[in-house]
Amino acid sequence: MSPRVAGGADPTGHISITCEPLALRSCRPMLLAILIFAVALAVIASERVDRTKIALLGAGLVVVTQTIEQEQAIEAIDFNTIGLLAGMMLMVKLTETTGVYTYLAIRAGQLSRGARWRWSCRSPPPRPSCRRSSTTSRRSS
Repeated sequence: MSPRVAGGADPTGHISITCEPLALRSCRPMLLAILIFAVALAVIASERVDRTKIALLGAGLVVVTQTIEQEQAIEAIDFNTIGLLAGMMLMVKLTETTGVYTYLAIRAGQLSRGARWRWSCRSPPPRPSCRRSSTTSRRSS
């Protein structure tokens, strides 16, 4: 019986790949892709090289090593997400030079007067009550 690797896209468009436990040889492309991803992620996390260059290098390596076919790689790209991210990065880069984010951070600190919970979505921690409890005995007259 020969080892099998099954894969394909489900109706939602997500690609799934499954390997039988004894089919390690036929799982080499998937293991190579995981290795490339892990190394790229580690280099990006170290921030020693620009993340765009590393991401493009990793994607290129996956295609060059024929881990996936070029057609599959192109089909996996969601251009709506790419457009959204590119637009957001462009807006942030343009507004970053104006100092608007620094201004907003300073202004938020001033308005909150140092109370960090004032601008938070979470509620502040409960404070101990200073009132006397109802069980305190009162002098009877």
